[in-house]
Amino acid sequence: MSNIIGIGGSIHDFASCLLIDKQMNAIEDERITRVRHAINSSNPCQPSLQYCLNWAGLQLEDIDTIIANDDLLQVIDPHVYPDIVLVNHHLTHAYSTFFTSPFEEAAILVLDGAGSKLSGTNGDIRETTTYAYGNKNDVTVINRVFGDLKGKNYVTKSETLMSNSIGEFYRAIAENLELGWLVGPGKVMGLSSYGASFGDDRFISEMMSCIKLLPEGQFKININGEKGLIDKFFQIRQNYHKKEDPFRIDAAIAHAGQVVLEKVLFHTLDYLSTKIQTKNLCLAGGVALNSLVNGKIPFLTKFKNVHVFFAPGDSGTAIGASIWGYLNNSNQTDDLIRFHSGPFLGRPYSSDEIVTALNSIGLTYTQPVDLYHQVAHLLSRGRTVAWYQGSSEFGPRALGNRSILADPRNSLMRDHINSNIKHREWFRPLAPAVLDSTTAVYFDAHCLSHWMQFVWHVRKKFHKILPSITHVDGGARVQSVSKDENPSFYTLLENFQQITGIPILLNTSFNIKGEPIVETPYEAIHAFLESQIDVLVLGEFLVVKKFDLTFKSPI
Repeated sequence: MSNIIGIGGSIHDFASCLLIDKQMNAIEDERITRVRHAINSSNPCQPSLQYCLNWAGLQLEDIDTIIANDDLLQVIDPHVYPDIVLVNHHLTHAYSTFFTSPFEEAAILVLDGAGSKLSGTNGDIRETTTYAYGNKNDVTVINRVFGDLKGKNYVTKSETLMSNSIGEFYRAIAENLELGWLVGPGKVMGLSSYGASFGDDRFISEMMSCIKLLPEGQFKININGEKGLIDKFFQIRQNYHKKEDPFRIDAAIAHAGQVVLEKVLFHTLDYLSTKIQTKNLCLAGGVALNSLVNGKIPFLTKFKNVHVFFAPGDSGTAIGASIWGYLNNSNQTDDLIRFHSGPFLGRPYSSDEIVTALNSIGLTYTQPVDLYHQVAHLLSRGRTVAWYQGSSEFGPRALGNRSILADPRNSLMRDHINSNIKHREWFRPLAPAVLDSTTAVYFDAHCLSHWMQFVWHVRKKFHKILPSITHVDGGARVQSVSKDENPSFYTLLENFQQITGIPILLNTSFNIKGEPIVETPYEAIHAFLESQIDVLVLGEFLVVKKFDLTFKSPI
């Protein structure tokens, strides 16, 4: 038996993964420190590392190997970790996605803001895209794209971003639209659908003028400087805001950003398909969170089988690092080594721990024998439910263990959750969770989407039936729920289907504005009490706020 720790992150999203043989436990720092993305952490990876060790009843000296992606060297003290092994940042991304896939062989594409520094440079030149080939138990890098930090943004006086980076390109769009750095790109994706629905393509050619697509999978993205994207679109946005509806202008800019991102990404995939003759593709890196483009890949490229790791951002490199450590510390074998543990990698909290938390706050609760039916009934009557079960999800998506749930038929529900519970922009879409066997009935799905990796179109006949999960462009970021991976959530969906005829629930992350997804029962209770969520389910226990029982959902 070997005990392996992988630590991950970059300058944000720090995490740890403990691998005991092939049993995986992992968590992100933010879930413990309660600081989103673990920004400005004074002790990166230490909170998550200690969490994993405590759960397993181990000490640091019980660990055989500690692996980290080499990008962490800019923020951690390597002397804190005995005999730490450093691995290329993008390689840990590649390991995280290929070795969690069902494929024996696959093309691998890693795209993010920036990865490891190019050796022999002062650190200003870094990898931004990596092409690789996975075969059996090996990963081979076949090409890379590099960027640099040249150029100054004199108009905006903003930070110089990495050139030739799809991740930094999309970040620049988010910051131009004043949507934020780490949280902004997801907002851009949602906003872009409004620009597409308006048919407003006016900024696409201007944005493409900052980009050159080159042979052998290379590309140039001019982000900084006088003719760079940042200053150019700052001035464009300012000028158009004076003349037209600012929302429509921002939606058009977001739409242009999404279209251009897709042009560059499909350019990389066209190259990759010429180098590797397979229909299988594995994606990782922060850009792989763009579920809008992910959903188009099977239809527009030669890659028909697409695997997107459930935590493709930098926190996922902790899992990739631990897998790298396992493979490099294992005896050579012809057996295929894969890790199919799924995203539920946090520690579960016992019924005793939940009851202690409930009693400490003085909440009234019940323990109904027909819990699933009662909750499904409350949902069908228009109630929002905070659903807290088992082990927490690793990664940015709530997938049925730390979720806020609602009736997708309720036309008022999206606005209610965005405005009154999440306190965020009104244009943000909300996702559906659907029984896996019925996914293709309701969505134009090429494959199952267990972890919200893909946006599929809602079939047109269901647009009016499912208004709160159907975005303005008719799309939805789908979660296909399987009984094997999440029997509790699956059972709730079955009960909701029995009552309503619809095997779908609206699913969004259980957190309130500015906070990470809840981890402990105490945090769940706090978020419940500080929000307008109606019902809290903690394991087998039910807490219901007082409301008018005669209320009926407007559907």
